[in-house]
Parts: sequence; structure tokens; C-alpha cells
Amino acid sequence: TRSKPKKQSKPQDTTHVPQMPKKVYIRLENSEDQDMLLSLRQTIDQYQGNTEVVLVLGQPDNKQIIKLPMKVQDNEETLSRLQDLVGALNVKIQ
Repeated sequence: TRSKPKKQSKPQDTTHVPQMPKKVYIRLENSEDQDMLLSLRQTIDQYQGNTEVVLVLGQPDNKQIIKLPMKVQDNEETLSRLQDLVGALNVKIQ
């Protein structure tokens, strides 16, 4: 008896898609600080990745949420650089 030729199997998609993608929240009380915004932009550009970046601008009672078009890497180095820039309490990953 001859065995049937095996079908060519399609390569499995091994990309893991998390159910809830993480986001990096960066809180800036003073959005008028152009030097800070420029440094933030340069840091985000330097550490481009797949994690969404959300800016939280203004005072807690009057905040504005801005989802940025750029994404960053989700690693310690990126987090450390962002925390150095805006303060450890102003960077959260959720």
C-alpha cells in the first residue's frame, strides 16, 4: 500500500498577539515645555517598538489624553530613559 503524499503544511503563525496590549502612559503637567517635548519625541523615536504611547497632559482635574502615532519598545532601557526625562512617577505601563 502506498501512503498518500503529505500535504504541504502552511507555516504556523507563531506571532503572539496579547489580548490586552500594553500602553505606556507619560504624564506631563506642563505641556508648554518645548525642550521637554522635543527630548521626549527624540527618546520615543530612538526606542521605536510596538507599545502604544499615551500622553496625559495637564492637571489631574483638567487632563487631556493624547494617543501618539509613534510606539516604543517595552523594555527596561526605554522605561528608564522616559523616567529620567519626566520623572519615575510620571511613567506607567498598563
